[in-house]
Amino acid sequence: RSFLSGDNREEKYQVVLSFPGKEFDFKFTDEAGISAGSGFELAVWFHNWIKSELLQDSSSRAARTVYLDWLGLQYVPGTVQVNNYRGQGMSAFLNENWKLYYHEAMWEAKVMVVFVTKQWVESPYCKGEFEHVDWLIKQLGEKEVSRREMLFIVLENCSACDGWDYFQKACSEWQVQVLHYYENSPRTHKLNVEQHV
Repeated sequence: RSFLSGDNREEKYQVVLSFPGKEFDFKFTDEAGISAGSGFELAVWFHNWIKSELLQDSSSRAARTVYLDWLGLQYVPGTVQVNNYRGQGMSAFLNENWKLYYHEAMWEAKVMVVFVTKQWVESPYCKGEFEHVDWLIKQLGEKEVSRREMLFIVLENCSACDGWDYFQKACSEWQVQVLHYYENSPRTHKLNVEQHV
């Protein structure tokens, strides 16, 4: 198991978050107070929600148990911090071994939450993550997969995107849940999704 800040990571990751990168143009605001300018911002918001609601505001425990690569990579060997990454006014944490850490988290986690936008469906990086999920499911076997949960939260209509048919077919084969949570969805529908999550 990998280290965090040079210390043994004794707990397994419980949740993995996947999202389209910050460079993608994505706006999302709703009446519940959720506001995000990218899939990255929405994933950070969700990570903070897990930390406050489920982990008693423990940042260290959240880092050890909820894998969000922007956060997790800050604590592993070989990571380089790049300020004002691509002129976006934020720091990025880059590590050539990012895939190793991401796949380790996917292997351990009991829940994987994927925020799906048009950019996610069309991103070659996200497609690679998706294909790794397919490989992982085959490695784990039906019994172990049944103990885990995967949620795809679709944030906008992606039906016209290249790759959408592949996405839907794979989700059907894996028997995973696809939840639609659009900005203009009725509040009652959003509440149902929120309660489920």
